[in-house]
Amino acid sequence: MEPIKVIATVIIVEILLFFLTREFWCWYFKINEKIELLKSINDRLTSMSLITEKHTNEKASKEKEKEPAQYKDLWYCEKCGCVNSSMDNVCKKCGRLKSKIMI
Repeated sequence: MEPIKVIATVIIVEILLFFLTREFWCWYFKINEKIELLKSINDRLTSMSLITEKHTNEKASKEKEKEPAQYKDLWYCEKCGCVNSSMDNVCKKCGRLKSKIMI
């Protein structure tokens, strides 16, 4: 026989043996159990993510409702960028006087 045919035959036999004994080797190295465990973890994380996302969206919508009243009369210092209440005439941080433009 030619060496190429022998090598090809050996490779084909090895591939067939691998597929025939794959289940045993997967069991031996507990790969199937690891895959099931990872699927279970992934399902749990997905459900937790959905719950967290729902909670975050609810919280954000509640905060959005409060936002206009809470941040209605604020002004930003042009010098330091500090956020100040409309009742303050000077910046809390740097002491600069409030400009006439309120943002």
